[in-house]
Amino acid sequence: MMAAWKGHLDIVKFLLSVGADPSATVVSGHSALLIASEALRDDIVETLLEAGASLKASLEDGRNALNLAIANNPRATRIVQMILDRPEGPSLIHQVRTTQNFKNVTALHLCAEENCGIHLSFIICL
Repeated sequence: MMAAWKGHLDIVKFLLSVGADPSATVVSGHSALLIASEALRDDIVETLLEAGASLKASLEDGRNALNLAIANNPRATRIVQMILDRPEGPSLIHQVRTTQNFKNVTALHLCAEENCGIHLSFIICL
């Protein structure tokens, strides 16, 4: 998971090639996909999704990979699109609309504050 945070794509690929579970989580709920989404590592998000990483993982407070990408940069369009393109991606929208971060703000509110129209359309229309 540290490789995902630090952006070490080669290490992530190596670990996956020797059988690392792309959906493994730790006690807090963090998975490599959540960490890569939060760190805006789109190359690692893509690699993990291609390896079959689950989008079902969420933190103890309910935030998921989509929340973390939007909350850390409302303009993280490539990661948002990759997640929403997965069959289970649109099911994460409800959590994005309702789950609050530690400041009691939802990703929907963050998008509105940042005037990020493309993400707002995903969140509102799906």
